[in-house]
Amino acid sequence: CYVALVRVAIKRLKTGKMILATIALFPTGVFLASNYSCDSWITAWVMLGMSYFFAELQEPDQPLTVKNAAIIIGSLVLGFGPKAVYMPILAILLLLPKTKFLSSEKYRKYLAFICIVAVLVLMSFIVPLLFGSVPSDTRGATVSGEDQIFYILSHPLTYAKMLLGFLWEYVSSLTCITDLAYLGTVSRSFSLMLLGAVIFTDKSALDCYTSTGKVRLITAGSVFIALCLVATSLYITFTPVGYSTINGCQQIG
Repeated sequence: CYVALVRVAIKRLKTGKMILATIALFPTGVFLASNYSCDSWITAWVMLGMSYFFAELQEPDQPLTVKNAAIIIGSLVLGFGPKAVYMPILAILLLLPKTKFLSSEKYRKYLAFICIVAVLVLMSFIVPLLFGSVPSDTRGATVSGEDQIFYILSHPLTYAKMLLGFLWEYVSSLTCITDLAYLGTVSRSFSLMLLGAVIFTDKSALDCYTSTGKVRLITAGSVFIALCLVATSLYITFTPVGYSTINGCQQIG
């Protein structure tokens, strides 16, 4: 499933094929795809949806077809289904310009549909909270979802400082993409060199549509918010109340 979806994703792109291939072959990604877990399902469908979306940005004069719109939105919904905390990434879809639509009405319908999908995904979080159903990890007596939420709300600055520090250490270590669990860790320097090589060589004139400041800002912002939600969800469900770090964000998942 992983290989088939990534193949279609790479084929759809007009430029950036080698970049996507390198990301798909990150050691941790390959390790996850070699085991039974929902993580490879998530990454594969998200890569497919994002490749179709960025391919549309690379073709500004070609109207968005119903088929491609369905593939973009459908792939992301399938990808985010198991872990809806990635929902903020849907904000990237708002970058599609009006020139991709035959009329202003169709553009408004597209925006409305994206918003509806985002609300439905968000409700999967809100509804359980409204009915007092906060998940907790049953393996630890010190884990309490309700108490952890109360702690975050009563100490927002303390939690924000801890969260940002944790994310910086987690992402900068690159073990989230180079770790092979019990097989060890691939060289971080090698992974950076390989990724840098394809970033600087896999280029074309079409990159001017996908490398604008606006695209970079919204993409980085939405991914950052998603990372914050992932870490916070594990802080609530997997970490003892008031703990000074976040448990559960292991490199292999």
